[in-house]
Amino acid sequence: MKTVTNHKITIMSIALLFAGFSTLETHAAGEHADNVTHDDQVKRLVVTQEQVKQLGIKISKAKTGNVPNEIRTPGEIRMDENWVAHVAPQITGVAKQVNGKPGEWVEKGAVLAVINSRELATAKSEYLAAVEVTALREESFKREEKLFSKKISAEHAYHEAELALSEARITERNCRQNLLSFGLTQDELKKLDQETEEDFSSYRVAAPIQGTIIQKDLIQGEVIQEGENLFVVADLSSVWVDLAIGQNDIPLIKKGYPVTIQLPGALDVSAAVGFISPVVDPQTRTAAVRLTLDNANGHLRPGTFVEAIIQIPSDRQAIVVPKDAVQLVFDHPTVFVWNNGSFEQREVSTGISDGKNIEILYGVSEEELVASVNAFHLKAEVIKAAAGDIVSGHGHAH
Repeated sequence: MKTVTNHKITIMSIALLFAGFSTLETHAAGEHADNVTHDDQVKRLVVTQEQVKQLGIKISKAKTGNVPNEIRTPGEIRMDENWVAHVAPQITGVAKQVNGKPGEWVEKGAVLAVINSRELATAKSEYLAAVEVTALREESFKREEKLFSKKISAEHAYHEAELALSEARITERNCRQNLLSFGLTQDELKKLDQETEEDFSSYRVAAPIQGTIIQKDLIQGEVIQEGENLFVVADLSSVWVDLAIGQNDIPLIKKGYPVTIQLPGALDVSAAVGFISPVVDPQTRTAAVRLTLDNANGHLRPGTFVEAIIQIPSDRQAIVVPKDAVQLVFDHPTVFVWNNGSFEQREVSTGISDGKNIEILYGVSEEELVASVNAFHLKAEVIKAAAGDIVSGHGHAH
């Protein structure tokens, strides 16, 4: 420590927002940290504890610590593709009934539409016929097998019946697989012979997952081709946020690093890095980074642009104060250091900030007390006092 001598001490009033709080005193300069530059004028704002309380000024202690570095980048909310289903029936026909509506929540298996399909009716008929043929071939084979065992029937007749049964079973299996590929279930196949004539040609388009219908490309009476996309259903209870990170920053990011998502007109959302693309886009020289967010309340809408702040851990030790403690006074980063009933205006050099705290590289020592909340009141008084000096002809040193 060293004693400051031969310096003029300027004591400024702290009238600020409250009339009657003017205090003007002159003090000899006190001791300061060695790393503080002492100008010809050491400026102090003299206040009382009551004034500090009324102005809402809070004081924090400068501490040694580290501030995470951060990467800021825009991003976009997207649907979680693990929970998106395109509904495209593998069948031709005509839309007889359309139930699904955009924006509607549906359960898995809900009937979104009914298609009248001649192709389906033909496939069902072929399957039922194949089942009947298989049953007949089984009876014939059992009869020939019995006769052959008693040496009543010739061996070639037995083998012909066996071959016919095998062919019938193959045909039945192919017909069954054809219907299953259309989306019918085993239970539905068992009940085909009980269907009405109308149901026989009706294909029910079912939702493959639970979720919201976000797209509908079907109207009643429309002719539908095989594989045509009719609906898109998405479960939006979780969403992705996709970020494009420059190739120079990608090595700094690791899976699990914390991320703050700033949403337009809403509270910030916390997330973590979940996926880092191993490939850099040759056009943009960026790589994709993806986060997964819980969206049970439905407030996060795919297509929304957001701002993402990725926190990069740092081992560097420095003096750290709350970010709001640093005020820009006449283009100089400044803090107000509390000491024995006054705030000393102190220019500082700053380092990185994570939005909450900021590094002080020069100007404040560990354990010193600084105004950390509502310090802008002190800044305003400094500017007002400087303006008064200019008017009175004293000028102001920048």
